[in-house]
Amino acid sequence: MLRRTVSCVALHNRDYVSFEEKLREAVRWIAVAGEGGSDLVVLPESINTYAGDGGQSPPRTSDIVHESWQSSCEFLLDGARSAGVAVAIPLLVHENGLLLNRFYLMSREGECLGWYNKQHLPPGERAQGVHPGSVCPLMNWDGVRVGGAICFETWFPSVFESQRMCGANLILVPSLWPGGLVLNAEAIRNSIPIALAYPAWSRIIDIDGSEIASGGYRNETLRFGFGSPIVSSSINFNRRAVHADGAQQHIHDLQRAFGGRVGIAFNQPNCLFLIESLDADLNVLDVLERFGLQPFPEWFASTQSPFLAAGDR
Repeated sequence: MLRRTVSCVALHNRDYVSFEEKLREAVRWIAVAGEGGSDLVVLPESINTYAGDGGQSPPRTSDIVHESWQSSCEFLLDGARSAGVAVAIPLLVHENGLLLNRFYLMSREGECLGWYNKQHLPPGERAQGVHPGSVCPLMNWDGVRVGGAICFETWFPSVFESQRMCGANLILVPSLWPGGLVLNAEAIRNSIPIALAYPAWSRIIDIDGSEIASGGYRNETLRFGFGSPIVSSSINFNRRAVHADGAQQHIHDLQRAFGGRVGIAFNQPNCLFLIESLDADLNVLDVLERFGLQPFPEWFASTQSPFLAAGDR
């Protein structure tokens, strides 16, 4: 079992008089998430954008992109360390003369574990001078391999598939749109949990495409001050989806062999068994291997005929 609690903050997209005011609100909710047992907090896309003149026009790039993002986000970094949580910090940054859309993953101790660059940009973002970033390696968050996507990129299947093939266990999506049903499809297709932070409606999606947490300022109760804009879920990363075709006949034997050391659920609409290790010393991949089972993405790839694969290309 490798269980962590992930939280997404639907940070309000109202007008802020300053970047510092926006950071104060972010730190407030990070503290609340930490008090609630969160291990990782994800914030919405490009938090260093705000309307500092009452919303009449966006601030100039020179006002929001600082030479040192660590210095400009020092208050936020201190707040996350105090709360004892890892945090995904999405920013517009300057690097080598280019304006990039990126998020940094910081450990609970304040160490930078890596970053993800937005590679697929909508026309409006290109018009503002943002450049596509380079592909980044997965980030190691205490044994969980973390990948990313940012907003518009949820439309690109290759973003998720490439990171799944590199071994991603979790995809973080800072966003300024809700991701749509394509996000649920990518979670199930790649069998990877996805955590999307979006001001109006953050979501955490399980490996079978189901939403295990959702909420935000789209909800009138939150807009009227009830509750908080935090959605959280405890995720067991020692868990895999297995297609029922070929697995059905092994499930009872598997459960009999491992008893309470494994948990098994069945997603009826998608014909998937969800098998997880409940024992810190048991790897779910060893359980599957004993019965000749494959995680869903690998099984699906192995069932395709050469004709079908060529047709898909």
